[in-house]
Amino acid sequence: MCQRPLKWWVVPTFDVTPTMPLFWKPYKSDATQFIDSLKQRDPQLEERQRQGRNLLWDRPQDRQAQQDFNESRVAQQAYVYHTKG
Repeated sequence: MCQRPLKWWVVPTFDVTPTMPLFWKPYKSDATQFIDSLKQRDPQLEERQRQGRNLLWDRPQDRQAQQDFNESRVAQQAYVYHTKG
């Protein structure tokens, strides 16, 4: 604190050291480090991932089959477990 006598209009000054910023050092999570190490060990990993995605997801869509599927849906009754007697 300051050494001079305090008066009501004088605000005391404190020696404040700046705090360390939140992202002072570049942070990498354990998962990111693991994935980076996998990519370093196997450079073709990303290409094989893309090929696998193409196998499972990136397929041409048959719009006519999708339309037939949507038209053939039966409306669900209000209470699913109620039997029609």
